[in-house]
Amino acid sequence: MATLIAVYNSEGCVGRCDARCYNAKPGTACDCICGGTNHAAGEQRAVDNVRHYTEKTLDEIKSKGGWIPDEYKQKSLF
Repeated sequence: MATLIAVYNSEGCVGRCDARCYNAKPGTACDCICGGTNHAAGEQRAVDNVRHYTEKTLDEIKSKGGWIPDEYKQKSLF
């Protein structure tokens, strides 16, 4: 089961998006960290959604003068 998004705090994982979400049946309930964006989308569409969101967010940070270390830039994983 591939985890596409995971959010952690000092107590551990507080939310994630994985196959339980993107392989879910349409119309089923979900409280995933993606907010429903990847729900029942299938793995490839969910990967594309996460990639698009990540690239958009990094571009917004850069446009506001932010600096992103190379090791945090999105790599092509798929």
